[in-house]
Amino acid sequence: MGQEKIKSIKLNKFRGATQPFEINFNLKKSMIMIFGENGTGKSTIVDAMDFIFNKECGSLKEKSSTKIKSHLPSLGSYSQDVEVFISSQNYQWKGKLNGSNPEIKGGDHLPLLKILRRSKILELVNAEPKKRYEALKNFIELPHIRSSENSLRENLREIDRNINSATSTNQSQKDTLQKSWEGEGKPGDNYLQWAEKESRKQVHELKEKINQYTQCIDLIKKIIESWDYFKKSKEKLPLSKNKLDIARQTLKEQSRDNQLEEIIDILQKTQSFLEKKESDECPACEQPITPNKLKE
Repeated sequence: MGQEKIKSIKLNKFRGATQPFEINFNLKKSMIMIFGENGTGKSTIVDAMDFIFNKECGSLKEKSSTKIKSHLPSLGSYSQDVEVFISSQNYQWKGKLNGSNPEIKGGDHLPLLKILRRSKILELVNAEPKKRYEALKNFIELPHIRSSENSLRENLREIDRNINSATSTNQSQKDTLQKSWEGEGKPGDNYLQWAEKESRKQVHELKEKINQYTQCIDLIKKIIESWDYFKKSKEKLPLSKNKLDIARQTLKEQSRDNQLEEIIDILQKTQSFLEKKESDECPACEQPITPNKLKE
């Protein structure tokens, strides 16, 4: 729930409150300090909040010799007489004692309450420095730090696993190289130098193979391009043949027309030759002859 400020606490027959008692708080204040001499009821007020919000019986639970049902009610009262009322800005709670256990009414809208008692403070003071956080960890909210610490621990474990795996793999590879070197007759000074030399040799051979493969790929690309050109040309072949046939037919017709024109021209020249008698050469046979002789 959100930040709920306590408006009032009302007690009846609870701990030192032998008579109905109510304390009101100033909601405008960000901090409330309750102080007084011993036996004036400071612990009773804190125990009342613990009774409602944590369903605990306050400081009495730390005393093994006390019985809740007998010692929580005020002097001369009974457990069924115990009443605690707490009001906030938006809620109100009522608590009674059912046997030895608190019974709270008013809904589940209970604020988070943490109480740092004298025993915890003494435990903190007397604890070793590295254990002091354990005494206060319930009062200090460090969710992000704890989450980061857990993530860091898991990362460290993962790094350790990776290192162990890499170390094992490295040793296995060294053993394999050692056996291969021994199988080759232990050339060179040691297996590492031999492996380095072999790797350089393999790189040179690999480059040669890559160059050969590259040339093959280029040749295959050219073959594919030629094949594509052939398929396209083959697809165009019927159309080209049709165009060629049309061109031949057209040429043939034009040639026949030209021959007819030549024959007509020759005939016209021959007629003129016979009528005018002006030439000594016949246009038809291209021989030296006179028209009269040709007519005979």
